[in-house]
Amino acid sequence: KEGGIFIGKDLDINTSKDFVIETSISREKVGASGLFGLTFGRKNSSNEFTFLISTNGSYMFRKFDNDQYKKIIPFTTSDVIKTGIGETNKIKISKHGNLLRFYNHEQKISIDYLNVKYETKAYNDPPLIVITEPTVNLERGFKIVKTKRIQVKGKASDKDGIFEVIINGVDATIYEDGSFTASVPLKIGSNDLIVTATDIKQASSTKTFRIKRKSPDIEVVKTDIVKKEEKLNIGFGTYYALLIGVSDYNDASNVPDLEGLPTKDALDLKNVLVDQYHFKEEHVVLLNNSPTENEILREFVKLRKKVTNKDNVLIFYAGHGIYDEATETGSWLPSDADPEYGLNMISNSTIKDYIKGINSKHTLLISDACFSGSIFKTRSYNTAPKSITKKFELPSRKAITSGTLKTVPNKSVFLKYLINRLKNNEELYLTARKIFDRIEEPVMNNSSNVPQYGTIQEVGDEGGDFIFIKKNN
Repeated sequence: KEGGIFIGKDLDINTSKDFVIETSISREKVGASGLFGLTFGRKNSSNEFTFLISTNGSYMFRKFDNDQYKKIIPFTTSDVIKTGIGETNKIKISKHGNLLRFYNHEQKISIDYLNVKYETKAYNDPPLIVITEPTVNLERGFKIVKTKRIQVKGKASDKDGIFEVIINGVDATIYEDGSFTASVPLKIGSNDLIVTATDIKQASSTKTFRIKRKSPDIEVVKTDIVKKEEKLNIGFGTYYALLIGVSDYNDASNVPDLEGLPTKDALDLKNVLVDQYHFKEEHVVLLNNSPTENEILREFVKLRKKVTNKDNVLIFYAGHGIYDEATETGSWLPSDADPEYGLNMISNSTIKDYIKGINSKHTLLISDACFSGSIFKTRSYNTAPKSITKKFELPSRKAITSGTLKTVPNKSVFLKYLINRLKNNEELYLTARKIFDRIEEPVMNNSSNVPQYGTIQEVGDEGGDFIFIKKNN
């Protein structure tokens, strides 16, 4: 026959229910051409859906709507379509809710094979995705931001369990309840964020929304305008620093030494703080000669006894870090630590307890260690007050870490840029958030790590920020 549509088998299907349709088709004559496939949802000869394959190895899905053809999937070439004489194409269409899946597998089944079956509760539903942050109307899918990265949070639910959640190529962190989070980079302009959740049986679903990134506005006269020779008379208090660098470890613990690098890093940071900022030598404690757990904790106690609510505390740690997935606990490893038995390690909860006990105006923790990002219960990027005065007036407990829940290199790219930005800073007042913004991108561009800035939860932060005050030399 030539032209037209010819039906080889006809069967009634209840398209309001979920179903799977299967058939097999093969080309039996040399020179046979045209399209072969399945038509379903047919109301009449002018209204139907059709999935077709061609003899040249392509497929198409179209809708016939009141005598008008609409290509939903245009002709697409695929290697899985068999075009040889006698080769069989097994076609399967699976409908579940509003989701249609098309399959073509090689299988030796007679030309008369046609089977329709309705799905039961055992059908493998794809995951359900709910986006909780950012707050976007997903039907319109549109939001404007002014940041280089955006924190995407949500929850993926599936009875079989979630295998992975990918957001624009970024592998999200997934928790036991299916909630997930990922920090996704944004280009200037429009960004389509595609969230794909896959269950353990490899069924996937996606949710897409759009983020527009704008360049930050240039603000004029909205902050305290401070000339280099001027100072704000708001009583910044005393600046204290506890700088910890652990390079050498107890031989019995089998923890590898770090070739003296953390020892040098702590000393380099001390020099720039004392030489260029308002940290007096007598208020800076340097522990970089293989400090033990007791030696480190003793200095925390000393800070608690002498620091007042007008003072500022900077705590720096460089050395090995460890993360216990079973207890979801990160820890520093002093020189006498024995991670095999969990001895002489300083856990994040211990660090937070000591920070909570220090009655400072502002405390900033800078941690350059593996898994240092585990100090955050959540990673907060809340907007801080723009005025230097307001930032100082509100107490803060902030942290800057060299990475997330990952290992970091022995030679620290993070500290290289931190010290560089402190040395070359020309502003009289430099907030912790501003210095983080200056190191984030170069660290990411020159290492595999993603530095983090945020609030240490439940230890007294009220939205302020730590402020480095530069000396007028």
